[in-house]
Amino acid sequence: MLNFIRLTLTTCIAWCLLSAPAAAQDQGLTINDISGNWRIDVIDRPNDDFKGTATIPRSPDEDATTIMAETITEDKCCNGKNHARVLQDSEITITESGEILVKSKIVKYLLRKEEIDLAYSADDFVLRWEDSNTLIGKANGWTPVRWVRDRDFVS
Repeated sequence: MLNFIRLTLTTCIAWCLLSAPAAAQDQGLTINDISGNWRIDVIDRPNDDFKGTATIPRSPDEDATTIMAETITEDKCCNGKNHARVLQDSEITITESGEILVKSKIVKYLLRKEEIDLAYSADDFVLRWEDSNTLIGKANGWTPVRWVRDRDFVS
């Protein structure tokens, strides 16, 4: 009887260890979960002039957690003396903890007005999944933002 219990316990432990990564993968967030066209808005600051869009492509790898995407962000500051809209290449990575990291590099200025010598810098985001069409987080470490997917992405 004791051998039967040991064998059963060993079998259960082995099954749990072997199936745990697959179960975690099934429940983990992937790039295809967040692919689509997103609108970027500042949270709780109706007069804030920071906004943008993001286009995240689908990945052929269903389990992908990193992809290159395109973002366009716009910011006005200094009582309208500075205004920039930039096209950015953005690397999007989903961490094991489920954070969505967006690291951007400016490709080109679509609009540039700088009366005050303050150059526009690339926009980075740290986001978390709120629901199937909402990501919440911060831009550049401090601006509270919401990404809203207007409709599901169709490839």
